[in-house]
Amino acid sequence: MEHIDKSDFAWHSAKQCLLQMMESYPFTAQEKSKVHLACEDDFEFFGSEPLLIFALSNLVKNSLYAMKAAEKAKSTSLSRLRRPSTPSR
Repeated sequence: MEHIDKSDFAWHSAKQCLLQMMESYPFTAQEKSKVHLACEDDFEFFGSEPLLIFALSNLVKNSLYAMKAAEKAKSTSLSRLRRPSTPSR
């Protein structure tokens, strides 16, 4: 990992970083319909705005990937469901 220059750190709004990430993330139409932003409160943090936006983007990317994988797994497992055989008595 590259060295992070902390001399560029400043106070930033977490909500504004989240909104910027949502505006700049390359969502497909289907992905965009699955992401709902409910951000009423805000807080300030001392750090790097671009680094937080990058981290938030990575979390969204991972979440979308996991949801897509779960949909595939669900459809695969549902197609393989069979009625359990009844045990002989």
